Amino acid sequence: MTKQLIATHLGFSTWEQLLQASSIVSKDEDCTWYITDTKTWYKWVLWNTNFDVYFNHLTRQDALRTLKYLYESKHTTPVFWNDETDFRRIEAVFSGVEDNSIAQLRSDWTFE
Repeated sequence: MTKQLIATHLGFSTWEQLLQASSIVSKDEDCTWYITDTKTWYKWVLWNTNFDVYFNHLTRQDALRTLKYLYESKHTTPVFWNDETDFRRIEAVFSGVEDNSIAQLRSDWTFE
């Protein structure tokens, strides 16, 4: 998948427009994760620089829950978390149980 293809697929004319509409949520060793509020039926979209895309979240918080679930399922932690929502307080998507274990491993996250 190319940058232009993903931008067009998410309803944007250019890669630059997609980036302007997106916010960086986290970074890990493999990629950078973004959240975008699209004007398409996809609604809130979680995607990364490896072009993994998770569609159709009703809210930004739902997309953040998906990202937390992805980190938990891989037993990894983000190197950088860039959202004012406290990662420790986001419930995992499928378990529905609040889990503080990941955030307790990293206490040096900074918010910009």
